[in-house]
Amino acid sequence: MIAEVQGNIQRAEDLGIQAVWMTAGGASLDSMTCFAATAASTNNIKLGTSIVPTYPRHPLVMAQQAQVVAQLAPG
Repeated sequence: MIAEVQGNIQRAEDLGIQAVWMTAGGASLDSMTCFAATAASTNNIKLGTSIVPTYPRHPLVMAQQAQVVAQLAPG
């Protein structure tokens, strides 16, 4: 499923879409994991999370995930 998300985000970027937003939790894939997998292969598209439930995970883990995505997609 992550490969499918990567492909969709790359196609969106190729079509000129400026941003992609994902939810996290529930039945959906973890958005930060998908963004980390996609960030290194995209150039301009903005990646954002619209809903991130904070109760099931520690804030430090969330911060570390965001840092990984930022390192893979500088700028």
